[in-house]
Amino acid sequence: MKKKLFVLLLVMAILLTSCQVSELELDGEKMVDHSLDTAGLYGVGYMKLFVTDESQVFNAWGEKYGNKEHQTFFKELNAFEPHTVVTQMWYPSAKVKEAQYDHLGQEPMASGDDVYMRDLYIQDEYFQKELARSSISSLTRKDGKDMRTLLNESTEEEFKKITSELVDEALNRKLDSKMNAPVAEGKFPVIVMAHGLGGTGYMWNESAEALASQGYIVVAPTFVSDGSMPEVFSNPNSIVGKKSEEEVHDYYLKLQNQGNVVENFFKYLYGTELDMKAAEASGSFDEMMNQIKASKAPADGGILATEMMGDLFDQRVKDVEAIIVDLKVMNLKGDFAGKIDIDSIGMTGHSLGSITTMVALERLDDIKVGLGINNGVPVKWEPDDLEDKEITKPLFLLHGQEDDFLDLIFKNVWQDMYIPQGGDINKTYVLADERVKATPDNPDPILTATYNRANGPKIAVEVQNSDHGNLIEDTFSYYPTAGDQDWKVTIEKPRMLSKGLLNTGLFIEKFNLISSEKLEDGYILNQAGFIRDYYLKAWFGYYLKGQEEYFEFIFDTPFEEAVKVKSDNF
Repeated sequence: MKKKLFVLLLVMAILLTSCQVSELELDGEKMVDHSLDTAGLYGVGYMKLFVTDESQVFNAWGEKYGNKEHQTFFKELNAFEPHTVVTQMWYPSAKVKEAQYDHLGQEPMASGDDVYMRDLYIQDEYFQKELARSSISSLTRKDGKDMRTLLNESTEEEFKKITSELVDEALNRKLDSKMNAPVAEGKFPVIVMAHGLGGTGYMWNESAEALASQGYIVVAPTFVSDGSMPEVFSNPNSIVGKKSEEEVHDYYLKLQNQGNVVENFFKYLYGTELDMKAAEASGSFDEMMNQIKASKAPADGGILATEMMGDLFDQRVKDVEAIIVDLKVMNLKGDFAGKIDIDSIGMTGHSLGSITTMVALERLDDIKVGLGINNGVPVKWEPDDLEDKEITKPLFLLHGQEDDFLDLIFKNVWQDMYIPQGGDINKTYVLADERVKATPDNPDPILTATYNRANGPKIAVEVQNSDHGNLIEDTFSYYPTAGDQDWKVTIEKPRMLSKGLLNTGLFIEKFNLISSEKLEDGYILNQAGFIRDYYLKAWFGYYLKGQEEYFEFIFDTPFEEAVKVKSDNF
């Protein structure tokens, strides 16, 4: 997919669902997760929402910023399709019996229909396999060949044969939630989970299942503006969805990668229409850089690029607002009547989803607390109506210490490439600490600037040996038997630095990323995911559920050596 040049596919897993305190290994040392004592009280139900917003056209952002082909396509759809945000939803369900849930212990299961991974995906075989196949990108064979190498060296038929077993395993994986499960008795806070560029809502499945088992209603949209697979035509009320399977498939193909965020970003910034197919085929940024070097940056390119990003986050937050409106309606009648705690809504997200979370904290009164993973937000990337606003609500910033991806996007692209072509960074990065070049003492200036701008209770946690993607990438959770075969998980040094294209001088030495290890019972523990999910539980448990003891868990963790923490205003 085109977007792979700028984003690691977002596959999120969570393993913290136990009714008792559990002991696990982290970097060879036994630790106790003392936040597990209230987890897993509920079974988990699953459903899909089609949230429509009649006040908007199908995709206002894409109609404005898409290429000519997509603009024509969206105008066609806008004539008859409403603006629809497909939203995955997980919720607490009545406990029916004790049953094996995962390797952390016994979990209650809900009654209802079994859910498989393919049920979450778009109901189109081509796209199901593409999504499953993309999630094996971090698998490497024991002979040292990774999936990209195999793809480049194999014919399409050979590659399909190589990957078919793993793809089928992913699609046929039975999940821990139940469709058509009854809603548990009680009133439950809400967590909105926002994907990054080109992601999907169902990539949050495992985290969402675990949080729902603890008594949260979890909703995860696939944003219409830039999501890689907004499956709007599976909506039973969709006009396109009522067409033949062949016609629907054709619409999906046209909709695929419809955001065009990357292409437009560079078009504005450098005044060039990038040949993304050539860049993708190269497997690196070499081709893209060659095209950029041959272009001439327009004087207002940086301003146009930041305005585009502001419009992108404006659209994303409008979609979140529409989902909240839908939840309020659900809370008035039907199975969820009186069971949604509309006054207790939190939000989390990764990468662009993290920025979306911060913008939503500023704009939407309904969002009370946020947790952003691997991103900060430049002031000029915020929608215009937030010019004089600031984040005063509780904000947690969780960041991979080796995340040079942010330095690439927010520093190198502008300072090393745009400025030499005549651009003025001062017009687009207006704060002094946004314009600072990365140093060993301040490797992520945008993260620092975002933290400094937040004026409510705030925490910044840097996870050592963790990059932009592995805090949310849990490949083995989707392929539980892969470790018994000829595959292993490898997390390599970021491609753009290892090839010396955009070397900041900060990450030239090899580093060891926190990764997955196989436990005795055959399950995989993702260590970075363990840390991430510990904070998700503790932060939202304290602010949304009022569990006072969780405040201590936030600061007194069982993995102090793996993180660096700073905090203010508590």
